[in-house]
Amino acid sequence: MKRFLSTLIALAITISLLAACSPSEADDSYFSRIKRDGSGRLSVSLSHTSKEGSPLSERELEEIYEEACTVFSDARALLSTANAGPLCALNAPVETVFDIDPVIIEEIQNAFRLSELTDGLYQPAGGVLTSAIRSGNAPDHAVLALASTHMGTDKFEFSSDRLTKLDPHAQIDLAAYADGYALSAIIDYLKGSTVAYGTVTFNGIAGVFGEKPDGSPFSVEIGEGEGGSLSITDGFVALNSENFGTAYDYSDGVIEPTVNTCLVYSASAVECATLASVGYAHGSDALISIYEKRSLSFAAVFVDLEGEIICTENAEAMGLFSPQTEENT
Repeated sequence: MKRFLSTLIALAITISLLAACSPSEADDSYFSRIKRDGSGRLSVSLSHTSKEGSPLSERELEEIYEEACTVFSDARALLSTANAGPLCALNAPVETVFDIDPVIIEEIQNAFRLSELTDGLYQPAGGVLTSAIRSGNAPDHAVLALASTHMGTDKFEFSSDRLTKLDPHAQIDLAAYADGYALSAIIDYLKGSTVAYGTVTFNGIAGVFGEKPDGSPFSVEIGEGEGGSLSITDGFVALNSENFGTAYDYSDGVIEPTVNTCLVYSASAVECATLASVGYAHGSDALISIYEKRSLSFAAVFVDLEGEIICTENAEAMGLFSPQTEENT
């Protein structure tokens, strides 16, 4: 782990976290669109050139954009707990066997694997607790304690196309994983399109595809709030901060975060989004401990409550952070 004794002004110059979308909508080199709905803000920026180097018309780009949005919406719906989706039915208070799309089974199993690799700090089977906390009135400790007895990945068993629910009150809530899954789906679609390169952001997660003609990195802006951007050449970055929702503890309810900001870079969108939520909710020490096990490949940068910057040892090498002064710990 490295600690950097830098000011927040230095942070704004070097990593430039917390901003609004993808490349500037005023940038004529991009076809840019923003779509808002109840789930968040999707920003798509596409180059005006094809992979062969020929120009793409506005109509062609509009069609690609619309299809990309459909791919994204379908992916989010697949793992949603709302609107009578498959996970909504799964979260009904019954103890039974569910016939479920094998794709959904695979993603739930992968989310459960991430729970194991993060020592349970990411809890995809904690929906009953988050439902209690988000119900409107702050639940007391007795309610939280009862809810916590119905959570955990051991409440479910899997086969190829079936999921057995062992506790009728257990609920699945994939949360950040579902956002990462949808972002991965739209990036995969755009990689297969005729567009040469571009970026997509959603709810503090950003992904890029393709390569610019000059080989320069993408300037990816994340979040809605105080401005900045980050330069990457591939993969995904996710930001979790006080601007992006509330973190929850599995026994005491709302967590008092120990960091202002957690930024994660990974080649996997679902791991990126999930780990950023873990880092913000449980702090830099918890996420750095996961990093040091080397079971997941990522880099992370944190800003603590005093403005001190902490990062995983690979963050500099990957270009996420360039400190002014440092001391190793």
